[in-house]
Amino acid sequence: MLKGVGRGALSLAALLWSVNASCVNFHPGPLALPPEQAGAPPALRWTTHAGRAIAAPVGVDSASIYAAGVDRVVRAISIDSGRVRWSFRLTGSVLEGVVRADSSVYVASARPEGNLLALDARTGRKRWSTRVGAPAGPVSLVGGVLVLPLRSGDLLGVTPADGVIRWRRRVGYARSGAVPAAGAALIASFDSLFRVSIADGRVLHRRASPGVVLAAWRTVGPLIIGATTDSSLVALDAASLAAAWRAPLDAPVFATPAVRGDTIFVATRIGSIYRVLGSTGASVRLARLGWPLTAGPVLLDSLLLVGGADGTVRALDRAGHDVWRVAMWRPVDVPPIALERGLLMIGGNGDFHLYAR
Repeated sequence: MLKGVGRGALSLAALLWSVNASCVNFHPGPLALPPEQAGAPPALRWTTHAGRAIAAPVGVDSASIYAAGVDRVVRAISIDSGRVRWSFRLTGSVLEGVVRADSSVYVASARPEGNLLALDARTGRKRWSTRVGAPAGPVSLVGGVLVLPLRSGDLLGVTPADGVIRWRRRVGYARSGAVPAAGAALIASFDSLFRVSIADGRVLHRRASPGVVLAAWRTVGPLIIGATTDSSLVALDAASLAAAWRAPLDAPVFATPAVRGDTIFVATRIGSIYRVLGSTGASVRLARLGWPLTAGPVLLDSLLLVGGADGTVRALDRAGHDVWRVAMWRPVDVPPIALERGLLMIGGNGDFHLYAR
């Protein structure tokens, strides 16, 4: 049994897995929003369907959106038209999203084989494929190395140019991806935090986890910020992993917080949105939506965007009041993405929607 992890946290993690699994095959259509709820959303530029149960993160560049899901296909979708530019079929489903970096798209497929691949971003041609085993969390590019947690409890460091496994480190089961931390990589298992060397995977610092963190960690100055299933936001020193502060929340958090300057915005599962000061952890609850949040918040100019289990994306002002809403196939698991040429939203049935900004 894992030390330092409450039964409630593990039960919530199990619940999240079961909810996501059920959503793969259950996709109610979009809600019909009355005009008084819809408000005045931005104009819709195009809609397309490409895949099923798209996994976060989604890769983007100036020309395309790169996405994959449970249908085992990676696709490049034109930002201008919504047309699929190329597709590449994998041997397993993608449960943890893709990374777009340099001239490649990196993706890890699940069983039966469990491969890490690099695809040419322009053509979709496979550059290399390495058998790694089943991924537990998303692949990350940290300090020029691909870092991937596996269900076996191992953490891999892989060379992006050729797919060679540079190092392997035992860290335990990790659901969130690795992030930069003071010149190294931070990875969180259910019961521990590790700061590891990018060069060789050597453990530089280790400490007990301040809670189960399923969403991506964020950086605020010298701190790293994690949102826990134990209903709190925690801040640690990025270099030493020493605790800086803890802000209590009213419910578990499964979505990645948003950061602007020294301010953090975080949404709990039951629909509360908090603003937290990064330097001290002082928090203010902006809204109680009473609505099951599944994605966000995302900062868009002066708005906060949040997605829900009902397939609705809501735009709120900084006081927590509704400005507009749009509906798509439920649930919204991928946070809205602000692009240079529009606002991308992805529904629960592989439906992509690009709105004007």
